[in-house]
Amino acid sequence: MRLAHFTPYAVASALAVIACGRAERARPGEAAGGAGGDDDAPVAGSPSGGAPTTGGGGSDGGSTGRDGDSTSGTGGEPPGACEPVALESQPADVYVLLGRVHAATAPILQLFGDSLARFASEPTNLDLRLGLQYYPVRRAGVPTECRTDEDCGPGAPCVKVCSGSTPESPVYCIVNDDCGLRGPCEPINGPSSCYLDFSCEIADYARLDVEMTPLPEVAPAIERSIAAQVPGTASPIGPALEGAIQFARENAEQSPGRRAIVLVVTEEVWGSCSPSQPEAIAALATEGRTGTPPVTTFVVGVELRNHVYGRQAMHALAEAGGSDRAFVLEESTSDLGAGFSDALEQMRARLTTCAFQLPQPSSDFLDPALLRVELAEGDDPPDLVRAVGSDSECGNGRGWHYDPAPESGETPSALVLCPLTCSELQRRPAARMRVRTGCSGQTP
Repeated sequence: MRLAHFTPYAVASALAVIACGRAERARPGEAAGGAGGDDDAPVAGSPSGGAPTTGGGGSDGGSTGRDGDSTSGTGGEPPGACEPVALESQPADVYVLLGRVHAATAPILQLFGDSLARFASEPTNLDLRLGLQYYPVRRAGVPTECRTDEDCGPGAPCVKVCSGSTPESPVYCIVNDDCGLRGPCEPINGPSSCYLDFSCEIADYARLDVEMTPLPEVAPAIERSIAAQVPGTASPIGPALEGAIQFARENAEQSPGRRAIVLVVTEEVWGSCSPSQPEAIAALATEGRTGTPPVTTFVVGVELRNHVYGRQAMHALAEAGGSDRAFVLEESTSDLGAGFSDALEQMRARLTTCAFQLPQPSSDFLDPALLRVELAEGDDPPDLVRAVGSDSECGNGRGWHYDPAPESGETPSALVLCPLTCSELQRRPAARMRVRTGCSGQTP
């Protein structure tokens, strides 16, 4: 089994948050450690979901940050000015958008469903809720079978077959021109399906087949839902993603402090409904990431043979959605089920190590001019990680931001690492994050 670009590596990271002037010292925690990975495989994850609580101290020496950032030493701090506190991983709600598009997806649909049910049933220290929806959703008022166009109603026409094709290798058609030399196009001798039996309505995807439920309680509902599915015939991924982001954002507004995630499971970033092109679909993910509250899009893709919009489009969608790169499997992978499980665990690890709840009330942490985030490794001087206004300002560099952004008028509840910083932390075998507030007024 080969998981393209995301071969799993263990992570060694710890986040130390130093709060000046605080009276209590929280017991520091430490994330799991292990071997690192190469630069083309930004991965995370202990199988148990990483360390949900992080803490610990670090050296106070000066540093010269890479990427043009620099800091001076912190000598001269009054005794007791900086005390460590622990930050817990930010809770998350994940809308799983599972494509069931091609006939070939029957085993993929079942394999991913089985992996998702196992993932949902395993104990985890991360406060995680899952909801599930599929695309395509069947269009309202369209029957499952037809013999004439009139049977289909709004889903007309009824799919026909080229008379020159064989029962062993039928060629389906709508008009004679679809058949070429195998025509004409004639009604099927038996029940057929309606050509437009799928929905392009955003509202149909702004709801869930399995409601948002905590782990592990959601697992039985996922198993029942997956067992009832059959492959679809179209790929309305554009309106499906837009509806998923809409649901995730509204859910986040009703659940302050929880991170909004959409996980797209797909074979191709191409649509049967507008928007249909990969660039336009990625733009939806960008709008989700930069909106308020922000919605991060993760992508698990199965690269099918001879499909045009494959691996690159999947990575572009994940990058636009703020998750850096997609988890891409190849159709020929010998054990797709294990690959899906690896991808889900890596997603959980990223959620564990890249977003942290701020203490409430969190006034000590809300002035970015006094908050200093550092990336440290071994005995090397720590590198300063700059503050940015929001995820949309992360660009291709290191950074961190508040969630929600203070400009939204809401009080920030979390500290979130930019995608590159998150990936770098997970790749480096001995990396750890340190956050300090009020220490000599250092600014990014």
